[in-house]
Amino acid sequence: MTTDYSSSSSLPYAIPSLEGYPTLHELSDAQAARHPDRPFYSYTNDDAPDTLIEISHLELNRATHRAAAKMSELPGYDAAARQVVAIVASTDTLVYVALFLGALRAGFVPFFMSPQHTVTAIVGLMKATNCTRILTTPTSRDRIADQVTNVLSNVQTQLLPTLDELFPYLGHESTADSFQPFKLPITEAKPDDIYLYLHSSGSTGIPKPIAQTRRVMSCWCDRDHLRSWASYSPPLRMAANPLSAFHALGVIFILISPLVSGVCVTIYPPIVRGAQQSPYVPSPSNFIEHTMRANCQAIVGTASLVQEWAQKREHLEYLKSMAFVLVGASALAPKIGDYVSKQGVVMIPVYGATELGCVSSLDVLPQGVERGWMYIRFDSQLACNWVEQGDGTREAQFMATERHTPAVLNIPGKRGYTTSDLFVPHPSEPNLWKIVGRIDNVICLATGQKVAPEFMEGIITSHPLVKDAVVFGSGRVSLGVIVDPREGALDAGVDEAAAAEAFKAKIRDIITEANHQSPGYARVFKDMVTIAKSSKPLPRSAKGTVLKKAALALYESEIEDLYSGLEGGATTNAANLSPQSQSISFTDVSSSRSWLISEIKELLCVNIVDQGSDLFFQGLNSIHATVLRNRVVRAVGPEIPNAARLIPIEIVFEHPTVEKLAQAIFSIVTAGTSSAEDQASCSAPEQAIEAAIERFSDGIRRNPNTHPSSLSSFAVLVTGSTGQLGSHLLASLLSDPRVTRIYALNRSSPTVGSQINRFKAHGLNPSRSYYDKLVFLDGALDKKLLGLHQSTYDELLSNVNVIIHNAWMVNFNHTLASYSPLVEGSRNLIELALKSSHASTIRFSFTSTISSVHSWDQSTGAVPEEPVSDSRLAVGSGYGESKFVVERLLEASGIHSTFFRITQLCGSDAGFWTIHDWFPSLVRTAIAMGSLPSSDGTITWVPLSDAASVILDDALAAEFSGHNAFNLVNPRSVPWNTMINHINHSLVQNRITTTTLPLISFTDWLNKLEGVAADADAKTVNHMPAIKLLPFFRTLTTPSVATPEDESRFASWPAFQTKKLQERSSTMKHMKLIDSEAVGRWVRYWVDVGFLQRPGSYN
Repeated sequence: MTTDYSSSSSLPYAIPSLEGYPTLHELSDAQAARHPDRPFYSYTNDDAPDTLIEISHLELNRATHRAAAKMSELPGYDAAARQVVAIVASTDTLVYVALFLGALRAGFVPFFMSPQHTVTAIVGLMKATNCTRILTTPTSRDRIADQVTNVLSNVQTQLLPTLDELFPYLGHESTADSFQPFKLPITEAKPDDIYLYLHSSGSTGIPKPIAQTRRVMSCWCDRDHLRSWASYSPPLRMAANPLSAFHALGVIFILISPLVSGVCVTIYPPIVRGAQQSPYVPSPSNFIEHTMRANCQAIVGTASLVQEWAQKREHLEYLKSMAFVLVGASALAPKIGDYVSKQGVVMIPVYGATELGCVSSLDVLPQGVERGWMYIRFDSQLACNWVEQGDGTREAQFMATERHTPAVLNIPGKRGYTTSDLFVPHPSEPNLWKIVGRIDNVICLATGQKVAPEFMEGIITSHPLVKDAVVFGSGRVSLGVIVDPREGALDAGVDEAAAAEAFKAKIRDIITEANHQSPGYARVFKDMVTIAKSSKPLPRSAKGTVLKKAALALYESEIEDLYSGLEGGATTNAANLSPQSQSISFTDVSSSRSWLISEIKELLCVNIVDQGSDLFFQGLNSIHATVLRNRVVRAVGPEIPNAARLIPIEIVFEHPTVEKLAQAIFSIVTAGTSSAEDQASCSAPEQAIEAAIERFSDGIRRNPNTHPSSLSSFAVLVTGSTGQLGSHLLASLLSDPRVTRIYALNRSSPTVGSQINRFKAHGLNPSRSYYDKLVFLDGALDKKLLGLHQSTYDELLSNVNVIIHNAWMVNFNHTLASYSPLVEGSRNLIELALKSSHASTIRFSFTSTISSVHSWDQSTGAVPEEPVSDSRLAVGSGYGESKFVVERLLEASGIHSTFFRITQLCGSDAGFWTIHDWFPSLVRTAIAMGSLPSSDGTITWVPLSDAASVILDDALAAEFSGHNAFNLVNPRSVPWNTMINHINHSLVQNRITTTTLPLISFTDWLNKLEGVAADADAKTVNHMPAIKLLPFFRTLTTPSVATPEDESRFASWPAFQTKKLQERSSTMKHMKLIDSEAVGRWVRYWVDVGFLQRPGSYN
């Protein structure tokens, strides 16, 4: 019928009353009485595309009465029993909705299930809801229902009423047509009784039944957007053709929206009339075609549909003419969304859940809101709690209120639903939120950093050749991705492996684009891409979404091969090398240099690489170094068959510039050895130390005017405040009333929220009232003015009277040369102190290391509490050598300063001890190996909180003068074996091991580990992370040495004098030894974060 808008349809649509939580069929009765002629649905038939057919409120309402009558005739019908009935059918939307409301009207508890579910899933849903009746169609009965009855013998199976039985006057029914309403008395559900069931999508596993009550359904009807849409005149016509009534999204947009707001929803034409007929098959092209035929002003689409429509100008032009386009909130790739938005299409993200209904307001944002199409404004009826995750994201929790009740309450001790969905706020507009992923999808890398994979997956799937992408990497050092090609995207006529490699080359640009838009730790190396095979299709849910866990299990062997190649240098296809490396010769330095620059650009996602600058300060890290070394091995393989043996694992660390590395590769290729120049540079490391001291002290202006520093209030500049020790220093400074101003200078400063989360992880809780005195500064110590604006630098010169320099990179593989930018930064901080308006009294505290006296002659006794000048004492690692250089620079400057030779720092009072440190790696490895290492020596480790207190006892003392050297080691040592036994018993107490592990000598333990490492694959390295630190662990097996007046020390470390520091610091004087309680806190923390698990439990 063609709607006559002069009739009841022209009247303002009356939003139904929700008082008392009316049933949906009662709402249908009320609205059919008020607006009988108003169109509920519209559609066009393919054989008459210009004729718009409409189903009125009256006609749909009468169909629900007929459906109820038909269902009351089923064998065993009991109007008072509220039986659960499963509807598993491939049929038309019209029939679905009529049955939905008809089942409710007849007193059933309907449970519409996707006919795409497996029999196992359907059986599970029926068992969970005590369902013993299935309504179905002939095609679904043959495929599914009969198999279900083979498993569940007590299940009855009946056929659905047909389209003609429910809609005898299809598209033409009026009040004049004969009609018999359903009047049998039924037992209605009370407001909080189970009213109907919907199921979760199954995207994260087996679908779950979600019980819905009348109260919940009334809340779904009480939404801002429904009130807004009711005001449209003539009625808003909205296309929702592909939506299904067995999903929450379908219930919201094809039932509740027209029922409550009066919108007319466009659907596919009903065509199922015979036993072997199936409903209309949706496609992007026929959906937009039917939408255009009906002249819709709005559309509900998925991200994949919008992506398809964006490819055609006529489709984009039509979308531009619409009032709005509703699209899934998280799946549209930014590149596609930005393009469509810039064309003038008004997109609104839809966010909701089966447990919540639709909770986004769906209002059109004002023009000018940056990337507004990405952001959600939540409905005004909702009470939303935001839970900080510590990485800038927040989890949304929706609390129960009078106007909104979640179907599931899953927050202990509270009435609310925690979504597991992660959001970030709009950078400038209040109350706008962008969904970025899910907690249960978040990938936690072995580095501890977290990645929401949906962002990268969205970018990759925006490529026209890509159907889906699954990013992986949990527990690993880097990400990888499985890419599923679209049909026909792989080259024909070649074998599968060759086609896959050719496909990788085609999508390399989109992988690069995704990397450029992701943080450095969340990138996919080209070595880490695998292509889904046609013989192993990715598992999918009924909605067609990829089941990620099942996909990763299916491709486990391919993933392991990728990581083995990445971490172990295994042979890989040439397609994973840069194009020029496939034909390059490394027999001249120029070729090596060009190849390296190309590879490093790809690794770092940069356009420029400085050939003469240290690569690690251009962004390279230890993971990059390993990947680059393995690419070198593969690239030179054709010229040197034994390249893996000749090219050392540490080659990038030992030659940390393009120039040096190119020379080293050239030397190996041409002579099978390192260059004479490099050998000479390594022959006298103390000379390199002295050269660095000379270089960085050149031009330093010694302060001749210092006098004892007596201060009662402090303005403190602290570096490295985001790390372990830095967080403790910052928390203590915030709580100290003598400190009036704190400048926290970091390369990338945190927000207050993320810093608070760091505090919480450490068990720290400084009052927020102190935060007014905290200033976060983004800078670069090795740059002019510390990388700050002149005005900010001038403020530091005027205000700061204490500098605490704590920022340093810890990597025992790095050479002194790699630490040059950090030494440069220290020199710049010294210059700040010398130029300060407080230069005569300013205090400079530097957190050095006991490694700065690594080669101390123990026969001379304990290391004194005074500076040493012999650079030979520092030889050992670039880490200790670089800090020794800074010690000497401070002495040369003449400013009041203290440096602390700091021992191993262990867990905080709350047990926090970063999982990236060597000792947690040792414990995890020991569990996998089944033994712990023993040693005769003692340890003098210091808890983080004590270390921070000792430093501040000195830095903020009433009097301060001279150049001081203190040894920050625990004055109360404990035997290594005592501490290891505490670890052993704590592992049992935390159920990580069932019995205590045997102790074997450190040497035997390390030999055992080296034997495993020789053939270790990526999974083994993940379980035994100590393999990656073998060079460091070898230094720990040096026999313990007893000094003339002291006990033997673990790993041959010397004894350290501490008398002066104990006199200066009460914390130092009363420091406790490491006991079983402290060790227990470490282990509990490592267990809580998932780092320690039972053998065989790791990913």
